[in-house]
Amino acid sequence: MKIAWATDIHLDFLQREGGRALVQFAFAEPLASANVDAVIISGDISLSDMLEDHLRIIDETVKCPVYFVLGNHDFYGGDFESVRSMVDRVCSKSKNLRYLTSEENEIQISPGFSIVGHDGWYDAYYGRPFSAGLVMSDWLQIKDFSAHLHPIAGGSTIDPHGIVGVAREASFNAAEAVLERARKAALNSKRVVIVTHVPPFPEVHAQGGKGNNDASIPWYTSKFMGEAITRVAEENPGVGFTVLCGHTHYKAKFLNGKNIECFVGGSEYGEPRYEIIKTS
Repeated sequence: MKIAWATDIHLDFLQREGGRALVQFAFAEPLASANVDAVIISGDISLSDMLEDHLRIIDETVKCPVYFVLGNHDFYGGDFESVRSMVDRVCSKSKNLRYLTSEENEIQISPGFSIVGHDGWYDAYYGRPFSAGLVMSDWLQIKDFSAHLHPIAGGSTIDPHGIVGVAREASFNAAEAVLERARKAALNSKRVVIVTHVPPFPEVHAQGGKGNNDASIPWYTSKFMGEAITRVAEENPGVGFTVLCGHTHYKAKFLNGKNIECFVGGSEYGEPRYEIIKTS
């Protein structure tokens, strides 16, 4: 199979620059002309108020299965529950859009080759959270987090325990879902692809990107997800596990020397891209 993988495409930047037509021309049509058997998108597709329309553009233009998860930006202006419900509704009317977060079972896309996934989330276990006064836009733009901002004179203050609590719950739930789904997939597959947004392994950040220092790495890694993937890989030494993720906007890879390979996709705002993956 020939698969196109894209991450952090941020179609809202194209929308602001040239409207719906530019989204179609600059991303959807080139992707359709790549003549692939499937598409994988590992999050940060758009913003919550544009996401439905952008998914429909992709669905109408790319005539093959599109397996995707959401990233943090996809929830901007909304909350976890309402955005996911909207995406489920869009997918229910499409034969090609597959939101992996809502897919409870693995999807076998070719003999011995399966795909599972979940949005995932950072969990602030690596690095030094709040050590440099860093404020993620997520905490202001996503309602699950902004509930933990308390107004003060001239602005607001952040409840760090509340922020970390939301993040860790989201990260833990995602990791548990991937663990269960990857275990099922490993029963009938030689290769399991795990799609998520936030990198599960801190090793990729030594190579660069937004999360490559002690202050930011807590918000660009998921310890829960990394432990879940490592666990299922150790349980199934004869199965290869490939992780596709994004979030840092910096292309990187991590190989654990056994049966895990983790790839982080590079990206730039306003210039959505994809790369081709071939399965044997």
